[in-house]
Amino acid sequence: MTTATRRALGLSVAVVGAVLAILGLWLCVTLGPSGGATFGSRETQTGALTIEPKVLNALDVPAEVTVSRKDGGPLWVGLAGASDASAVLRDARRTTVTGVSWPSGSMTSARSGSTAMPDVTTADVWRVSQQERGSASVVVAQGQGPETLVVAAPGGAPLPDVDVTVAWHHKTWFFLSLLLLLVGVLLAAGAGFFLWQDLTAAPAPQAGATSRGSRHQHRPNLLPRRPRRGGSTDGDDGPADTTTDRTDPSAPEEVDA
Repeated sequence: MTTATRRALGLSVAVVGAVLAILGLWLCVTLGPSGGATFGSRETQTGALTIEPKVLNALDVPAEVTVSRKDGGPLWVGLAGASDASAVLRDARRTTVTGVSWPSGSMTSARSGSTAMPDVTTADVWRVSQQERGSASVVVAQGQGPETLVVAAPGGAPLPDVDVTVAWHHKTWFFLSLLLLLVGVLLAAGAGFFLWQDLTAAPAPQAGATSRGSRHQHRPNLLPRRPRRGGSTDGDDGPADTTTDRTDPSAPEEVDA
């Protein structure tokens, strides 16, 4: 693997880790320690308010619904199967919560019906029903099939402006966000340390390249060594060589013919 490829890979891992860490931190702050997602809106001149099963039964955790009248008057809340609630309401004027938007926390709704609201409180189809003044809260457990929540004024009176919130809480969501944050931090830190080590490491010498000092160190000594007194040469611990090139005076001289 070349240096450029290795550094590009490390940079990619660092970027991915940073993105995961930022996402995990944002989820931790958004969901909170309780792991909650809350959605709300204000509905005006509703006549009646209904929440569809695709909102109530969207997740496999209990949905907490809170409704408040702006004028503080009485309100009634009932929960029944989707088909039973539709049979009771018929074509009454109402506002229906059709969806939620995350992470903005907003709701989408639609108006329908053209007739006056009947007194739905007297029907016997409601699995849960309660009447409060000012505000009411209902926890919708899952597992009962598709259900519809109906909010109305007692006696069939038109319902004025109301504030409605739907919330889901699951602590596992918060721990998963923490895990995502931890994984992102570890990836970013590990890749950053790898890049720092790679950038600060000394470059490896190229093949066949030698330094000036090494060339001088391995240069052979071609100068002749002068004999020391006693017949030994520098650096030679062997026996002294007593042979010289001087002519023996007793030897006869050679005469050229």
